[in-house]
Amino acid sequence: MLILLSVFPEIWLAATLATGLKTSVVEYADSSCAPPAVTVSFTSAFTCAPQPDHYNPTCVNNGAGYSVSDCTDYTQGGRDDFNTVNNAFDGYSYLAVEKYVTGRCGQYDSVTSAMLYRLDENCYSNAAGTESHRLSLGHSAVITTYSDPSCTNVKTTTTVRQAAIGLGPQALCVDEMTAFYGGSLPNLTAVAIYDDNTCSSTPTQLRLSQDFACLGTADAPCQVYDNSRFSTTGCTRDLLNYSAAVFGTDSPYVIVGDFPNPWCGSVENVTVYHADGACHTSADGATSFRATVSTTDNVVIVAVSLYVGCDIWFGCGRRYAVGGLGGPPSFGKKTAVVQYEDSSCSAPAQFVSFTGVLICTPQLDHFNPTCVNNGAGYSVLDCTDYNQGGWDDFNIVNNAFDGYSYLGVDKYLTGRCGRYDSVTSAMLYRLDENCYPNAAGTESHRLSLGHSAVITTYSDPSCMNVKTTTTVRQAAIGLGPQALCVDEMTAFYGGSRPNLTAVAIYDDNTCSSTPTQLRFSQDFACLGTADAPCQVYDNSRFSTSGCTDDFLGYSAAVFGTDTPYVIIEDFPNSWCGNVENVTVYHADGACHTSADGTTSFRATVSTADYTANLTMYSDPTCTFVVTNTSLDSQTLSASPCLYVVCNVWFGCGRRYTVGGLGGSLSLDNKAAVVEYEDNRCVLTPIKLTILSTSLCTARPGYTCDTLFAGMSSVYQVRECINSTDTYVTSKFRSTPYFIVENYANGTNCQAQTNVTMYAADGKCHLSIDDGAYFTIVQRSDGTVIVSNYPTQLCKDTDAVVYVFDYWNVNAGTCMGDRIFRTSLMPLATNVSTPATTTTPPTYTPTPTPTPTLTPTPITEVPVEDDIEARLNIMFPAWLWDPLPPQVFVNDGRPHHRSPNHRRP
Repeated sequence: MLILLSVFPEIWLAATLATGLKTSVVEYADSSCAPPAVTVSFTSAFTCAPQPDHYNPTCVNNGAGYSVSDCTDYTQGGRDDFNTVNNAFDGYSYLAVEKYVTGRCGQYDSVTSAMLYRLDENCYSNAAGTESHRLSLGHSAVITTYSDPSCTNVKTTTTVRQAAIGLGPQALCVDEMTAFYGGSLPNLTAVAIYDDNTCSSTPTQLRLSQDFACLGTADAPCQVYDNSRFSTTGCTRDLLNYSAAVFGTDSPYVIVGDFPNPWCGSVENVTVYHADGACHTSADGATSFRATVSTTDNVVIVAVSLYVGCDIWFGCGRRYAVGGLGGPPSFGKKTAVVQYEDSSCSAPAQFVSFTGVLICTPQLDHFNPTCVNNGAGYSVLDCTDYNQGGWDDFNIVNNAFDGYSYLGVDKYLTGRCGRYDSVTSAMLYRLDENCYPNAAGTESHRLSLGHSAVITTYSDPSCMNVKTTTTVRQAAIGLGPQALCVDEMTAFYGGSRPNLTAVAIYDDNTCSSTPTQLRFSQDFACLGTADAPCQVYDNSRFSTSGCTDDFLGYSAAVFGTDTPYVIIEDFPNSWCGNVENVTVYHADGACHTSADGTTSFRATVSTADYTANLTMYSDPTCTFVVTNTSLDSQTLSASPCLYVVCNVWFGCGRRYTVGGLGGSLSLDNKAAVVEYEDNRCVLTPIKLTILSTSLCTARPGYTCDTLFAGMSSVYQVRECINSTDTYVTSKFRSTPYFIVENYANGTNCQAQTNVTMYAADGKCHLSIDDGAYFTIVQRSDGTVIVSNYPTQLCKDTDAVVYVFDYWNVNAGTCMGDRIFRTSLMPLATNVSTPATTTTPPTYTPTPTPTPTLTPTPITEVPVEDDIEARLNIMFPAWLWDPLPPQVFVNDGRPHHRSPNHRRP
């Protein structure tokens, strides 16, 4: 202790209990303490000394080197509170190794230490000059530490396999560690094997391996490989184009990629076989292969006499591709066809298709494609990497429909329905009931829109001779965002979601009394009529119908503020996303015949203890009880998503709530709904929503519920709180967060309904609302950058990026019934009464409108499209112009749809 005090007196005096935090030490070569660092370490101890200023730390001379130490909350994958790792290496490649508590390897809360090394083979002394280390980089990385400063006396050796790199991002252990790269990924080592001594013929085999450093030599001459064969070597990051360059366009070849994980991330080895049908000796000299490609039926036939084992307990993955067929190889990409009505080829399109074929021809300019006259119509073709849910490299779907509503249907390989890498085709239809011929005038299709959508194709251009019919159920829409299949397909909406169909049932023939029941259904088109008059419903009852996107507001307007009612929401999935049916029961205690005319119900609500009771009967006169549901105040206040058995294999969800209790809700009692990624709900949350409710009743104990279990699990806690600021601060602690204040529609941000906060930590998180993944980053100037991804890999190449400019954040500007802030600004002082419990305005339901874009007052041109519609689920009413995927940053164009848009 005395030694520590004499060397670092200011740190010793500031040392505090670590309480799970770690000491970070960044070692540098000189006194500038400027990147790249030599090493970064995170270690656990009982005490931890923070820097007085985390963003302007003190650089300390340790004798043989320099270092910066701090106290931080380190999590897996090189992330911590102060972005220590990224700042230390600043884009330079590094190798990281994480160690864990014995028996808890891979668990996020059990990291004992992490070491991050500059990725080269130099000898590096520690800052004190007492020890050193060196990396030996091949297909594995050997980390050797020494008991001297010059890498002479070996102390320890640690071997990191590529398998650890392949599993590390998912925190899965190999050899009792997790490992990962940072910065640029090392190039692949390439070895091409030839039968001729000039290496000028077509190679028989090409092998590429992901090593910790490329072991090949650029432009290496032809050299002896074994007794009878020759080879060249090289380095590449693009294995597909490298293969195409080596084999050429007219020499068929088959690519087999092997991955150290079952989801085919981080390829480890790639073998490319010359598919000429001849027998060739394999690279190992002991085995052989014969490969052929049939171009007549698009079937790939591969006969490889090699056993591929996998010693990773979690399993491995493999992918196949072909090339050299005389045209641009698809390499898993799909041919996109966008059909338009006229030669302008302007939005909205009639339909968009994506099909998987072996040859895929890209446009010369993806953002200014050529419009082709096919005879009966016009179309644009391109080659793109399509993912589930309408995502692709060039934003084709969104550009084609430009905010117009559409229905998307994804089909898959047999037995692999729902897997993102197994989509065989996708069709996206304009969401109306018109007849649309194909561009060639040989076939046509029409949609019939009700509670289900029936897609009928015809063998003629005028929708006469039926060819096929496909029915898409609402259940497919409800499960589609999570890539869960119904009827061997996944389905999804794009653009504006159709309004709900509303039917109110009355006992009087003027429909002027309180309705006995109100029913909403999510259909593929609203089946109601705006301002519909009172009409006969059955022998003794009457009804009105309408369309709405807000069933809570519609219910409040129909029943009024002083007529109690019970609302049951039914969902086609177990996490209560995308409501399918809503039934609102008049809770007057009387017997009422149900909408079906054959059953009945009796509902009551007690304002004394805020409980409700709903009894269902099998007859129309409330004689034979079927179910009796008692709802306590806790269930009504929290409105949890309850599991219900249904005809969807994944199960369905149900929620209960009440309305019409008179007056405004209390502002003193608020409900907090918090989402976490850890199953104890104790780490920093990813999302926190504050609601106002007079029915908020504390649940016994601290209950962490599983909201979604999978590769990326989400857990939830519901609590009653009094102080918003104190509660939010206690949850997010030092993690910045993005604040979205939501207000009742049309109130100009005067009646707040809830406040939602999202962790702005730059990490990849699952949005349980729509199944997409997101990252949020707050810049020091107030700008907020939100990136959305289709899969849990959160690859930059798949990202759709949104920029919330600083002049619209923290400015109190009302934008589409939303105000945006960051955690640097205080929350609104009160959560106002939700719109569903205030005295309702005169309500006139309207049918689904033709999409109309209403720009918010921003300096750039707002664009409404399908990706925004997905993000509207997470941040409703966004009117922001999305960036194309980051892989196309260098395409020379600032943006393909909005020339004034700036990049983050």
